[in-house]
Amino acid sequence: IVGSQTPDVEGPVLAREIKRSHEKLPVALIVGHEAREDRRTLGADLIITKPLDMNQVVSEVSRVLISKHLT
Repeated sequence: IVGSQTPDVEGPVLAREIKRSHEKLPVALIVGHEAREDRRTLGADLIITKPLDMNQVVSEVSRVLISKHLT
C-alpha cells in the first residue's frame, strides 16, 4: 500500500516500479477523493480513496489478495 504523494517519489511511479519488478505482487495506491484515475493508469491493482474507511480498506485489500490467490 503506497500513498500517491510521498517525499521522494510519486505514488503512481512507485506503483509502476513495484509492478515492473514484482509483477505478481498486488499494489494498492491511496489517493485523494478527487484523483479517481483508472487504477491501471496509476500502476495499481487497487485504488483506495480518502477519507479512509478502514472496514472498506480491509475488505478491498482482502478481495485483491484473494483474487491474486495470496491468502
